[in-house]
Amino acid sequence: MTYKITLIGVAFLGCAFTSYAQKMSLNSDVQSAWVTVPPGVKPVNENVLIRAGNTITIDADASCNNLAIEKAAILTSTKADANGATPALQAGVATDSAAISNSGTFGGDADGLTLRIPAKSKYLIIKGTGKNVIGSITPVSNHDALTVDITEDVTLNAKGVALSANGNKGAVINIGKNTTVTLSNTDGVLQTGKGTYNINGTLDMAATASQTINSSPQDNVILNVNGKFKLGKALSIASNTYNKQIQLNIADGGLVDATNTDVLNLGQNFFAIKGNGALLRLVDSRDAVFPVGIAGADAANGVVLKNTGKAGYFKVGIKNKADAPIQREDRILDKQWIITPESGTANFDLRISPSWTTADQKETLDPSTTIAVKQVDGGDHQYSEAGLSGRGQAYAPFTASATGFKTGGSFTVIKHDHVAFTAYPNPAIDQVTITHPKAVEGAYINITTLFGKKVFETIAVAGNKNTLLNINALDNGIYIVKFDNGGKNYAVKIIKSK
Repeated sequence: MTYKITLIGVAFLGCAFTSYAQKMSLNSDVQSAWVTVPPGVKPVNENVLIRAGNTITIDADASCNNLAIEKAAILTSTKADANGATPALQAGVATDSAAISNSGTFGGDADGLTLRIPAKSKYLIIKGTGKNVIGSITPVSNHDALTVDITEDVTLNAKGVALSANGNKGAVINIGKNTTVTLSNTDGVLQTGKGTYNINGTLDMAATASQTINSSPQDNVILNVNGKFKLGKALSIASNTYNKQIQLNIADGGLVDATNTDVLNLGQNFFAIKGNGALLRLVDSRDAVFPVGIAGADAANGVVLKNTGKAGYFKVGIKNKADAPIQREDRILDKQWIITPESGTANFDLRISPSWTTADQKETLDPSTTIAVKQVDGGDHQYSEAGLSGRGQAYAPFTASATGFKTGGSFTVIKHDHVAFTAYPNPAIDQVTITHPKAVEGAYINITTLFGKKVFETIAVAGNKNTLLNINALDNGIYIVKFDNGGKNYAVKIIKSK
């Protein structure tokens, strides 16, 4: 059965699109207690139930308290009028809290229905197993403190503001675990200014063209990514925004997916990371900026990646302390950047350029010091001498740029001897010469497989800078040559071939 209900007169805000409503308890969301209202009767501020098999269409603004849509039932609206306006449904107009429980269809693929949250409402939950495709979810501008829980997948197709936590006191919007909220319009945006978005499931903005975050000294914008936040083509922070008023947090296990993003301009703001949180981007022959930092820090510790090999996707995280200890005399700072290629990303050759401020250092860094970017995890402790730039300040941090990294892992910045640690020839058939810093008494060299099994060891003659190794007995394959020089460690890969 299909109904089309037209509301006459703007003063009438009754829920005029249903034939079932509750008259006894406005706050009840127990559908079995609801009573029937005859077809055509317009309930005012009631709980609303749309029965299976009914299609209800509204063509003017309407209101209700709780709303339930049964399986095979449809609540939709007319398309936009000549002025581009679409009907708005206010839920929870006479209660402090309201529930929208949908097992059918709420909206439709071309529906621009606005779900508007009234000023007195303090709580709204959207739940169920149905299909939700509407224009937008927005509180009225003068609402009090408000929490919105979204635990059912919702697609928002509005041009302009599609999802808003903005208002006098700022709302909290919680996207539930295993729940996806999608902004499907190219011109769709989040409304910022004041409010909190807790992304425990997925907020998918991949289809959008541009998102700008702005705030003022009186406002706070908080994005907490516990699940996944998929960015669109561009994310920027407004140039006049007060930095302290914006918090972009990636929790342990959270991911900001910027694989679709060409412009990522956060100014001096950054994604504050805890635990194994990460930012994911494409890395090709252009500089890919990863504006990350430690949660609670005042300044970013970003890293820029550039790939002269095959383009691919990389996740970057950061920790406040290196997993592997750094020799005291080599240590500059304890931080490490975790750079992980996504599955299918291979044959890459990275330039890695991490940044830090003087506040991150363990001691003053002499500009003449030779530094390196070093991999500190796993069996391959490779490093590459780095060029140093910057002044160590938040707006001009120190940056170390080093090339030649062909594996992912955890990386930090160290001081190191200027003498190179190399293997020649490489690949080698039966002998390989290792060039290393001047060997101290007791220095030694060993060779391990990629799995860490030691297959060769020899003493390096004190005072020598070269050691010839006979590798004829080794099977063909890739090995790691390690040099322990009085506690200073060096490593290089070699290939044993026929």
